[in-house]
Amino acid sequence: MTRGATAWQRARAASSLLFAFASCGTSDARVADGGAGDDGGVAGDAAASTHDVPVLPQVPMHGGHVIAHMKLVTITFENYAFQSEIQAFGDWIVGSQWLSTVGAEYGVGAGTHIAKLVVRYTPPAVLSANDIEQYIAAGITMRVFPQPDDDTIYAIYYPPTTKPSGLGCDGPWWGHRTVTSPVRFTYAAMPACPPPAVFGWTQVESIEQNASHEIIEAATNPSLLTPSFEITDKENPFFYMGTEIGDLCVGLTTREAGFLAQRVWSNAAAGARRPPCVPAIANDVVFGASPVSSAPLVIAAGASKSVSVRAWASAAIGAWTVVAAPFPGYGATMTPTATLDRTSMREGDTATLTVSVPAGAASGSHGIVVVDSVVLGAGGVAAQGPYEWPVLVEVP
Repeated sequence: MTRGATAWQRARAASSLLFAFASCGTSDARVADGGAGDDGGVAGDAAASTHDVPVLPQVPMHGGHVIAHMKLVTITFENYAFQSEIQAFGDWIVGSQWLSTVGAEYGVGAGTHIAKLVVRYTPPAVLSANDIEQYIAAGITMRVFPQPDDDTIYAIYYPPTTKPSGLGCDGPWWGHRTVTSPVRFTYAAMPACPPPAVFGWTQVESIEQNASHEIIEAATNPSLLTPSFEITDKENPFFYMGTEIGDLCVGLTTREAGFLAQRVWSNAAAGARRPPCVPAIANDVVFGASPVSSAPLVIAAGASKSVSVRAWASAAIGAWTVVAAPFPGYGATMTPTATLDRTSMREGDTATLTVSVPAGAASGSHGIVVVDSVVLGAGGVAAQGPYEWPVLVEVP
C-alpha cells in the first residue's frame, strides 16, 4: 500500500525545527555534534558504539499468490506531462537489476512490459480507489485494455490535477489491489503528488519511487483478502505503519539506469540485524531510537506516560536528528500525541518519550506514535534515513 506522507513529513506540523528543515530550503541543523565540519554525520565516537540493533520485524508469507513474472500494462492519460518518462520506466523496471534484487527472496523475477496505453480522457479532480477499479474494469470489459491473467499488473498514472479522496496527498494514497468482480485483475495506481522536500526528489522521481513501491507490493502481495507477504499481527506496532515490504522502507531509494526506485524490505537482512532495505548501498547504516521494551504502552484516556528510548545503529555514525510524531495508522482507533526531550541523538544516548492519550479515547482503542531518525545534509535534505520506529499505545 502507499503510505503517502511519511511520519517525518507529518512531524513538520508539530515541530518548528522540522518545518525549518523541510520547508525553507535552509538549515541550521548539525548532523554531528560539531556541525557538518565535524564528521559529516557518517563517523562517530567508536568508543561509545554498541551496535546493539533491536530485533527488526519480519514480513511473513501467508500462502497467497505471488506474481513471479509480471506482465506490466502502463496506462497514462492524454497530455500527461511525464508520459515518455513513465513509459520508459515501465520498460526498465520489468528487466531491471533492482527487480531481481528486491524480488529474489520473495519469488519475483523479471517480467515483460506488454502494453503502453495513452487514454484520451481527462480524469476528475478527486478519485477514490473504487472509482479507479470501476474504470479499469470497464476498460477490460470493453476490450480497450489488454485482457488480464493472474500475472498482469495494470499500472495507472494520474496527473497532478487528480488527487486521492480522503486525505488527498497527505495519504494514504490509492495503492494496489486485486479486484475480483465484475472481472478479476490486479492494479497499482499512482498519483502525481508534490515530492517531499526532505527527500530532494523531482516530481517524476517521486512518481517513479512510488510506482516501484506499488509494483513490487502488487507482485508480492496482490490480494489483500488472501495475503501473501504481509504483516497481519495487530500486536506488532509495524502493522500500523503499513504492512508490506515497501511500507517498511519508505523514503529510502536507489538509482539505476537514470531511474529512481524505492529500496525494499529484506527479511534476510532484517533477521541478521543488518540494514534491512535493499538494494544495499555503500556504507549503509540502519539507525534509530526505540523503547527498551517492545510491549505496548498502556495509557488511560486523558493521561500521559513517559518512557526511555535508546539510540542504536548498525555501525558507527555521528549524531542524527530525532522527532516524535503522531501517526494516523492503518486500523488505529485513536491518535495519541508524543514529544521527545531532545532533538539530536548518538548511538547509546537515551531520551525521554512522553505520550499522551486524548481524554475522549474509548477503552480498548489503540494508536501509534513514531520516533523518526534522520541525518540531514545540505538544505535540509535527508542524507541518511529516515528510519521510523513505531510505538503501539493502548487504552485500558
